[in-house]
Amino acid sequence: MVSIHKDHNRLIGMTSSNIILEKEKYKILLKLNLPEDDKNYEIGNFETSLSFAYNNNKELNLQNLGMMKYYSPTLRIIRSILRSPFIIMNLAEESEDVLVEYNHYIENPNEVSIVKVYISPRDLRVNSISMVFEVQLTGLRLFMQKNKILSFFIGTTLIFASLLGSFLLIFSINLEIFTFTKPENITVEIKEVEKPKVPFDFSKILKPLPTNK
Repeated sequence: MVSIHKDHNRLIGMTSSNIILEKEKYKILLKLNLPEDDKNYEIGNFETSLSFAYNNNKELNLQNLGMMKYYSPTLRIIRSILRSPFIIMNLAEESEDVLVEYNHYIENPNEVSIVKVYISPRDLRVNSISMVFEVQLTGLRLFMQKNKILSFFIGTTLIFASLLGSFLLIFSINLEIFTFTKPENITVEIKEVEKPKVPFDFSKILKPLPTNK
């Protein structure tokens, strides 16, 4: 919500609460609730501007025109007559919401300290002013925002598939561990190899014959 007061030649609004913005591209909407009286219809177009004040004394100014939906005097009388029972029962109001749009990329949004609203002429009758910040999504985020049901089914399917894959992987690892067969004990039999029998060498015990000189 924006608090309003009158200056010499314009209306001035000021945000009273902290604004938390991310580094995104926003569609900034200035929402004015204007009474449907002759004065406002006579004014027609009115000028609006937003001033973003930063902590380093830097300012960002945005401007755009606003206008109530036009009805001829005769049609306004007919509308008032037809709507009068609903107005009496408090089911309708003699006012109109006018949206003034601004498309801009806000630099260093975390440093924005306050936002001021300027409206001229000052004779414009205003019931209330509020500001709306809509993030302009792109890519996958825009697809998910526009196709919420389809995104839900796609996301649910991907999550289920990932969980199922993880379960099968863990199950297969556990199955491999528990069914792993240990190698049997291998007994090595060492046999003593018998050496082949060789005839006894009698030359070692025979004495050589004496030689005749």
